[in-house]
Amino acid sequence: MYRWLRRLQFRRWLAHTRITPDQLDAMMKSNEPPLILDARPSTVREKESHRIAGARPLDLESPDPIHPEYLKRPIVVYCVCPNEATAKRIVRQLRRKNIHHVRALKGGLDAWEKRGYPVEPLPADFNMAMAHMLEDKGNEGEYTVRARLAE
Repeated sequence: MYRWLRRLQFRRWLAHTRITPDQLDAMMKSNEPPLILDARPSTVREKESHRIAGARPLDLESPDPIHPEYLKRPIVVYCVCPNEATAKRIVRQLRRKNIHHVRALKGGLDAWEKRGYPVEPLPADFNMAMAHMLEDKGNEGEYTVRARLAE
């Protein structure tokens, strides 16, 4: 019984932390489109020079603060890792900072493309205009998300 309950809790947690490509497509067509963050490493971006339309790069090394306006929108993070490992880690970090409207794209960029949804080529200056997030220690209930987002 205990294991069954734990599995049920885990499935509910996954449902709140992941989003399917179909759900993301519907969100993108809504009046409140999400902020989409591309969490692929720069080496992968160089080899796969395309992204989900409108996605912003995410760089885990930049010290610049994210604009508070971005945090008001729903956020979707994607990567190309097995089981969305990087995207889920970023989702966990943001949720610890009380940003709960963030989800990982189930299956990442591969699932998005497999469903036939549009991708766009990366701009020439994509790797120069990166976004970044760091986890800062602070008082409970406070958060500091640092990010630099490409325009």
